[in-house]
Amino acid sequence: MVKYRHPIPRLDDMLDELHGAIIFTKIDLKMVYFDDILIYSRSLEGHPGHFKTVFEVLRRERLYANLKMCTFCTDRVVFLGYVVSAQGIHVDEEKVQTIQEWPTPTSVRDVRNFHGLASFYRRFVKDFSTIAAPLIAVMKKNEKFFWGETQDKAFQLFKHKLTHVPLLAIPNFDLTFEVECDASGVGIGAVLMQGGKSIAYFSEKLNGAVLNYLTYGKEMFVLVSALETWHHYLRAREFVIKTDHESLKYLKGQQKLNAKLLGFELMKELYKDNLDFSNAYANWKKFDFEKFFVRDGFLFYLTKLCIPRWSIRDLLAHESHSGGLMGHFGVTKTLAVLQEHFHWPRMRKDVERIVERYGVCHKAKSRVNSNDDKKKAEFVRSLHDKVRINIERRTAQYVQQANKHRRKLVFEPGDWVWLHLHKERFSKQRQNKLSPSEDGPFQVIKRINNNAYCLDLPGKYNVSVTFNVSDLNPFLAGDEYDLRANSFQEEGNDAIKHETHGVPVDSVKVPQDPVTQARGKRFKESLQVLVHAVQIQEKPPIEGIELEDLCKTTKVLLTIEDALR
Repeated sequence: MVKYRHPIPRLDDMLDELHGAIIFTKIDLKMVYFDDILIYSRSLEGHPGHFKTVFEVLRRERLYANLKMCTFCTDRVVFLGYVVSAQGIHVDEEKVQTIQEWPTPTSVRDVRNFHGLASFYRRFVKDFSTIAAPLIAVMKKNEKFFWGETQDKAFQLFKHKLTHVPLLAIPNFDLTFEVECDASGVGIGAVLMQGGKSIAYFSEKLNGAVLNYLTYGKEMFVLVSALETWHHYLRAREFVIKTDHESLKYLKGQQKLNAKLLGFELMKELYKDNLDFSNAYANWKKFDFEKFFVRDGFLFYLTKLCIPRWSIRDLLAHESHSGGLMGHFGVTKTLAVLQEHFHWPRMRKDVERIVERYGVCHKAKSRVNSNDDKKKAEFVRSLHDKVRINIERRTAQYVQQANKHRRKLVFEPGDWVWLHLHKERFSKQRQNKLSPSEDGPFQVIKRINNNAYCLDLPGKYNVSVTFNVSDLNPFLAGDEYDLRANSFQEEGNDAIKHETHGVPVDSVKVPQDPVTQARGKRFKESLQVLVHAVQIQEKPPIEGIELEDLCKTTKVLLTIEDALR
């Protein structure tokens, strides 16, 4: 693609250059598709010299004019659909007549054609978008055509507006521009003026989230939109803004301000001497802008310099990423370097766009380490220290957890204790899993320390008489001596005297302690055996007991069972 060496100028730019011109000449060319050539001068005496220069260029390029279509030395000329004169710019009467005679639309296509022709002169019509809103609703895609009273009223209003348009002045860049703004529920509008004369009108229909803005939000949105539209007029110049500030004076009562509103307030601070906002500014001047301030003509956010939306942002991002003292850092480090000194919106996106251009930033890079013996020894030493600290910490935690429910037992000589029979130490006494896990009680002979005791242990155990306190349990007065699972099982004498105490054990005695579920279950099993033996009148399951005595004992036990229930 070959770019234009001399791009065709915009129509608005050409009209802006006509200020001060009073004599006009229009030349139409033959055999070449080219727009009209407009020659203009500030005086009649200098005009012949201007079009003489143009004729010399046409002769050299062998271009010929259509004499019938040319206009020479006039103070009013039709140029590209506009009527240009020393007083300003006006609409073309022929095109306005076409709009005036336009029939009522009967289809979406007719509405679009009318709206397209009317939009050519939208700079002459105040609140153009607001008036055109009913017509735009008809032109929506995939919508059924509908023409009602609202559309017809807008259609007739357009005709009236375009036939009574004001004369627009040509801008004079030596004078101060004025911007007058206003907003409604469905649209916004603004007027660019100089010396009380209108230069251009701007309007826009509100869509999307903007419709939900509060009143003062819309007032500020129209101002921002107008400044974006006419920035080529207002940039690098002082200008005056006029707006309806009645809704803005209540902004002070808002508890939370939108960021857009704070930005607009900052702009007012910069232009407070030239703005026609005296009443509104008097209500707002009590706000304390702690984050933004202006110093020596520069805007700062806290201690960071605010960067405008120009190529300097990319320059700063490049320097922070690949400058002389930088090392092609990634997005995070580059962003940290920028945020330390500068501030602008969406800085991270700009940094990501710059960093993506450098492939080396995205490659995996190995970490360079010193692997000499000294470095290894230091690493091993530090590793050992960390392991030791972890072991000590975990040991302390284990001791604290293990001793949470631990009871400290201290026995004195003469105390009676139960002895836990470990399988490894008492292999004969623990031959099967149903064997008693404890034996005793045995008397304490000597306390070696708080953890070791000597017991009066019979010689049949053939083990050392010294035991750890964890293997001992205190003997209570109500504890039973017989530790068998079933006190009526065969191959045993329920009335055997204990070797140590010589106390006879009653096999059917009622326990004095609370009856637990396990103890009640064993009692019930024993009772069932006795009842069964009585019913079948067989030999008693216990040797040495007559059947008659067994029946009497069974009746007693049944009475005890009823009482236990």
